[in-house]
Amino acid sequence: MKKYILKYVLMGILAVPALTSCELDQTSPNNLQPGEGLTSIDDAESWRMGLYSTARSSFSGPSVFVSDIALDQFVATNSYGNYYGPTARWSFGNSDLDDQTDIWYYNYRLISRANALLANVPSIPVDDEDDYAEIRQIEGEAYLMRAIAYQRLAVFFCDRYEKGNAENQKGLPIVVKVDEKEKPIRQDLDSTYRFIQEDLDSARVRMNDNNMSPYYVHNPDIFTNQYMLTTPIIDMVEARIALAQGDYARAAQLADGIIYSGQFPLIDDAEELASMFTNDKGSEIMFQIFQNKDERGASWNDFGAYNASYSNAYGRQVYDVKYVPSTEILGSYDDTDIRYQAYFKQVYCIDNGSWATPVIFRKYPGNPSLKKSASDTYNTAKPFRVAEAYLIAAEAHYMLGETGEALNAFNALHSTARGGEEIDDLTDFEQTLADEYSREYMGEGLAFSAYKRLNRSVVRGAQQQSVANSFSKAIIITPDNKRWTWEIPQQDLIANKNIEKNWAD
Repeated sequence: MKKYILKYVLMGILAVPALTSCELDQTSPNNLQPGEGLTSIDDAESWRMGLYSTARSSFSGPSVFVSDIALDQFVATNSYGNYYGPTARWSFGNSDLDDQTDIWYYNYRLISRANALLANVPSIPVDDEDDYAEIRQIEGEAYLMRAIAYQRLAVFFCDRYEKGNAENQKGLPIVVKVDEKEKPIRQDLDSTYRFIQEDLDSARVRMNDNNMSPYYVHNPDIFTNQYMLTTPIIDMVEARIALAQGDYARAAQLADGIIYSGQFPLIDDAEELASMFTNDKGSEIMFQIFQNKDERGASWNDFGAYNASYSNAYGRQVYDVKYVPSTEILGSYDDTDIRYQAYFKQVYCIDNGSWATPVIFRKYPGNPSLKKSASDTYNTAKPFRVAEAYLIAAEAHYMLGETGEALNAFNALHSTARGGEEIDDLTDFEQTLADEYSREYMGEGLAFSAYKRLNRSVVRGAQQQSVANSFSKAIIITPDNKRWTWEIPQQDLIANKNIEKNWAD
């Protein structure tokens, strides 16, 4: 049972785990723990790699896709074993058994790691300007990682931002230091977003992608495969919060800047798109979480793991499936859309003792370089891909009344890159945008924020064959449902009376 989460965050106990010997630690042999001496750039690199190691738990497997289980992208199978059942049924609360508590826990743990780094790394003595620049870069990455965690928490645990009334809306408890005696209150939502912006500003003045540290020089794959935070991520996070706050001009400016930089070209080939997720390499990736065979996060087995026993017994490839794509999501793709081929596959599976051949979600089939067995489905999470910039630009320009720019941004992704039918007007455009978030970001945890922001309902109808569990076959969740804003974990509400709850009942 997890105890008062913020207490351990403030103490820095659970939040600062022992660093391990993954590839990202190769230039940091000391693996320093809190309280030990900090004397060199190598020590700073140890803290930096600890930050990224902690991020692996925040961005892998269920920590990424659990919010999508609540939407109309997936339905549970008869053999789902109640995995994520309360989320799929929209009956979740805020106890240890609810997946929403894990999202709170892992993001505050990441915040604590960033806080510990910012409290310690600046005190490391430096010998020259290069060392100073590297320390500043590491600090910047910590500020940015903290901003990412708070932005993500705000999506799930705060209401939609109401422009002109955000000072009266509940925000987040803001934690900036390690102090077990502190019992933080919830800031208002406007203050929460201003704090995130301040962290982004702090990151912006410290980070410089042209200032490659010796770590990057000796490990070029770490940099070229986008395993480290870079300055375009600052722009993307700021674009997210600008869009959430209704600052559409700023959101459009930042998203357009990412698009027109040409740094992250969109993929327009189905095999290349599938390969980006299978092999964790591709031009669209802006930032992804490092893994190797010995340092892996959670898997994606729930969407279809290869079952070696059944396969050997029946002489064909057989899969275990807990969740399958809904008929709503499958029917939303145009016949020419390359994402259908890249994201889905029809397979054999055992369902209630008989055969079934559903279409399953295969965006994450398992990177061959991460497999220890044939059934492993480990892939790196990709919290930032350039496709999001096109969707932000389309929405922001639409809200500004800039029809041409909105259509251009949307069609550049939907039609030119992905092969869908081009749209030529903005009829029901907010619904169209929410649909595109589902099509593009299925299983990546980004669509929930778009549904919530755009007042989109969740609608599930009749589902695939016999594999869909009965509760999944008909559900409608309207924008007024209280569970669009998740409740603060019960342990924190009990232990810290300063934290206000979200739900009246």
